[in-house]
Amino acid sequence: MNAKTKLQMLLTYTGENKASLGRKINQVAQTFYDIEKEKIKSFSPEVVKKIKKIYPEINEDFFLFDSPSIIVNSSRISNEDFLSHLPEPPKLENGTKQEALNALKIIQSKKEKEKPKNFNGGEIENDEDLVPQKVIDIPIDGFASLKKAFFADDYIQQHFKERIEYVRPEERIADFLYRVRVMKNNFSMTPNLNPGDLTYSESISEQFWLIENQFNPEKIYQLWHSERGILFKRISKHNITKGLITLSSDNEDKNEYPDEDFSLWEFRKILVVRKKEVIF
Repeated sequence: MNAKTKLQMLLTYTGENKASLGRKINQVAQTFYDIEKEKIKSFSPEVVKKIKKIYPEINEDFFLFDSPSIIVNSSRISNEDFLSHLPEPPKLENGTKQEALNALKIIQSKKEKEKPKNFNGGEIENDEDLVPQKVIDIPIDGFASLKKAFFADDYIQQHFKERIEYVRPEERIADFLYRVRVMKNNFSMTPNLNPGDLTYSESISEQFWLIENQFNPEKIYQLWHSERGILFKRISKHNITKGLITLSSDNEDKNEYPDEDFSLWEFRKILVVRKKEVIF
């Protein structure tokens, strides 16, 4: 197993990202970026010692000598089983073009009844009019408390299968979307995002988080916090020097939904909401 894979396992286990792990163990984060890019081929004993100091259950032999277990405790969780202790969400099946086409035709039929007589609207004649859209369904409502390991890409890839939906070309808004429902009784973004709404969001790569004007206060974001869960907020302020953001709610009751400041590195993912479906 190479150092890059070991680093991914370590980040998954700790629930940290490369920057936050560096701060936590007092190690320059660039070390982990270099391991990820395979500029550094192995963990040094000095780095492993720092990891071990903060995470005493970590098995140093895993990093130095390819021991089969990342941690040392009574359960001896192996690499293969190290995520399997988490509950597996329901499996999702890929839709077919024909299913998508049939659904669109039903919607089209309903809309036809509401059209003015002189309205000239296009119709979908066959499935070649549709284009693929990659979607991952996250069956956990936004604004929910989640296990740290959930936020790791390894966990997502293992438990939440990518689906292909087929949509009209003009409705394809990104290469890859995460679909998350707004939690019941979460009114922080009312009236623009209400409980039960389905959101489709596009992930923003961590490398862009410290770019000026990256976050638009006019847009709604989905943020995956390791303790608070999935949040829907606006990013009203962005301090690239300190790596801080201010999250704001649309709800006018600021006593109940005040602005809050966070370090960017508290989040495992930041996504911009591209569209929503209102569920009645």
